[in-house]
Amino acid sequence: MSLASKSVVVNAPIEKLIGVIYDYERYSEFLSEIKWARVVKRDGARVICDFEASLVGYAIHYTLDFVETPPTSLKWTLAKADRMTVNTGGWTLRDEGGGRTHATYAIEVLLTGFVPKMIQRKVSEMTLPGVLEKFKRRAESLK
Repeated sequence: MSLASKSVVVNAPIEKLIGVIYDYERYSEFLSEIKWARVVKRDGARVICDFEASLVGYAIHYTLDFVETPPTSLKWTLAKADRMTVNTGGWTLRDEGGGRTHATYAIEVLLTGFVPKMIQRKVSEMTLPGVLEKFKRRAESLK
């Protein structure tokens, strides 16, 4: 399975958008599928963060290993999870000038258990536009 990705132009400066992306513990404020997030460890550009999310009706606990490259990118891989075998992705940002940012979000998620394979393949693709729009709205709403 390959990463699903989508791009959008955000009417906010690159520094504002990357600030929203790097603020993991506030994801639950604007991403309804995230119940909570907690930074476990920060070591330079590497951040380990625990999450609880609700995906396709399942409560899932997982830990992501983030690598931050301010102000242009974020990459992550799955460190551990209870109902997930893959969670890989990232953000790539480009300053468009005039306080606008071109943002590309990519993700691949694969769940374990009795979730049909067709639904597993669609999790990333189905949630991608909504998640991207929520980050866009969050960054644009901050003054």
